[in-house]
Amino acid sequence: MKTQKEWTRNCPKCNKVLTYARKGSRDACGKGNRQCASCRNSGENNPFYGKHHTDEHKQSIKNRVVSKKTRRKIGDASRGRHHSEDAMVKIREAAHNQFYGPNAQDNRQRTSEAIKAFYSGAKGKKRKAAIRQRNREYQVRRRQTPEYKYWASRKTEYELYKMEVMKITYENDLRQLENYSKKNLYHKYELDHIYPIRAGFKNGIPVRLIGHIDNLRVITMHENRSKNGSVIAELVPSNIQEFISQQGVTI
Repeated sequence: MKTQKEWTRNCPKCNKVLTYARKGSRDACGKGNRQCASCRNSGENNPFYGKHHTDEHKQSIKNRVVSKKTRRKIGDASRGRHHSEDAMVKIREAAHNQFYGPNAQDNRQRTSEAIKAFYSGAKGKKRKAAIRQRNREYQVRRRQTPEYKYWASRKTEYELYKMEVMKITYENDLRQLENYSKKNLYHKYELDHIYPIRAGFKNGIPVRLIGHIDNLRVITMHENRSKNGSVIAELVPSNIQEFISQQGVTI
């Protein structure tokens, strides 16, 4: 079996050995007579060719960057040293107060606002879109593999039904839900299907209705677990009630 190190070729300019993860990548670069990164960006090909940093920029770089030598000195001085028990107590108290102290709500609010500000900007939206697209492409490739098909063939009908429901569930814009900002907040709030998934499978409710945004809410973990799969008739959304009345299914 070939290893990653075996897919190699030499740079046509400096004769440096280049290593590739795939044979196809090596062959494509060899066909295009592609040079190594150092050769491609040397001389006039370098985007910074003929330019110079200003003195102010150089000083700002010095202030921000810690040299390897300095980092090594810090590491050597800290090696073998440990926090005292009093310091560990203070660290634990500070971490506890951050999440559960009197200012915990303000800390969570500041963190939430910072995340929202980032993802509401152009850079954050571009990053979020790229992540979603990458995940979609990965899921398409994954479902075509023999391993996934074998794994899916061993699933029960209920498990496959639940997988489809969850897929539709997370295609919704869950930010519309009340208390969505509290979801996954220290495991105190959870996403709940008002008409449970198991009841939907038992009564033949289509997955598109169980995973619809109208059938979703964010409630506390205690409330969700105490439901225990029961159906709260007055909360069942109208689209599911309409389907139940047409099919004669009991709630």
